[in-house]
Amino acid sequence: MLSRERVITTLNHREPDRVPIDFGGTSATGIEVTAYDRLKGLLGIETASLITNRRAQLVAVEEAIKNRFHADVDGIEANPAASLPRVAGLPADTSPITTSPVHTSPNMTSIDEWGVHWLS
Repeated sequence: MLSRERVITTLNHREPDRVPIDFGGTSATGIEVTAYDRLKGLLGIETASLITNRRAQLVAVEEAIKNRFHADVDGIEANPAASLPRVAGLPADTSPITTSPVHTSPNMTSIDEWGVHWLS
């Protein structure tokens, strides 16, 4: 069974060939940078980790690790707003956004480019 078939079968409340594995497809199934770096050390992988969520310290799980654990799910996210600050020194298409808001409202919430209010 292909990963896509496995996930769809499960979502349709039917039994797949095995339980689908989601390793980093969402923030709820992500892994914190310290744990991830330890895992990579045990597997002999020496690449730098890319933090995608600074507040939760979550990282982008690399394909080599997803393949090693037979992960069935990949995350899809909207591109970050063009006006959000980037981490210095990284290209715009690979740089994770910083936690700096576009602007702050009077009630101390950050407002992003799409008008979403985030509590500070």
